[in-house]
Amino acid sequence: LGGKENSPLERGFDINIAGDQGGQPPSYFAPYRGKGKRDLTGLEEAPNGEYLTDRLAAEAEKFIEKNKDKPFFLYVPHFAVHTPLQGKADLVAKYQPGKSGSQGNPIYAAMLESLDDSVGRIVRKLDALKLGDKTIVIFTSDNGGQCIVGGKDQPPTYNGPLREGKGFLYEGGIRVPLLVNWPGTIKAGTTIAEPVCSIDFLPTLVEAVSGEAPPNTKADGVSLAPLFKGVSLKREALYWHYPHYHLGKPSGAVRFGDWKLIEFYENERRELFNLKSDPGEGRNLASEKPEMVKQLADKLAAWRTEVGAKLMKPNPAYTPNPQASDGSVLLHCK
Repeated sequence: LGGKENSPLERGFDINIAGDQGGQPPSYFAPYRGKGKRDLTGLEEAPNGEYLTDRLAAEAEKFIEKNKDKPFFLYVPHFAVHTPLQGKADLVAKYQPGKSGSQGNPIYAAMLESLDDSVGRIVRKLDALKLGDKTIVIFTSDNGGQCIVGGKDQPPTYNGPLREGKGFLYEGGIRVPLLVNWPGTIKAGTTIAEPVCSIDFLPTLVEAVSGEAPPNTKADGVSLAPLFKGVSLKREALYWHYPHYHLGKPSGAVRFGDWKLIEFYENERRELFNLKSDPGEGRNLASEKPEMVKQLADKLAAWRTEVGAKLMKPNPAYTPNPQASDGSVLLHCK
């Protein structure tokens, strides 16, 4: 977060393999090097053609083996299934292209299978070392799948029936998988419908290892431990802030019970949805429920002030493309 001087080693980690300021790898096949000669930390030496997801699984297994006799925290944020889309040839060949508007990218499917294999390897290593019954395992994602074209390939994935995907504050962009295995605390097969967020992991794990609720700090999240015991969280709302251009438009959102408001920063457009009756966010109720819009917009504005959220500013150097002699105006593709 912030370049080379803010690597994981400067943020509390003792070991760092492959983590740097890049959001995606230069390549999924060794040598892990791009045009700028950027090497992935700790993977400068790798067998030619080695697959990155497999290598990270192996590194995780080695870490568990080395630390099996003491408490440890292992964070494995796979680059997969991020672009560039690159899968192992034998796995890509297993899948057939799908039709538009459905899951149908063979390369993405192959990448996902390799990711699944990695998760399985890590869990099996814990079980083999008899650590499974005293280890909390959390599986999640940072955003919904990218569902619009990025490069020469067809869209990587499809998030239906949810709307849109990565880069958007519609449910397809922010609703993600969350699986938690906590032996002795969470009954196997339990499904919990209450919305939670990745900001909740820190206080949850603090409580898990200390045996008591974390002290009152400025952490954004809340401990999920009560939820796992059948007690609802005392949280009024969840908030999002996305003040830049990447796939979607700059926007903010608030989830309050079944209600969700999205506010677009360019033109202050507001969209209101009831996620219980309309999980696909197909009907904007803003004009029908102006009081609810105001209530949620006020909450969102107050939250931005409370956390010191950075807001966008007009770009004084921006010059729109001029109108051509034939009357046409060329617009940027995004």
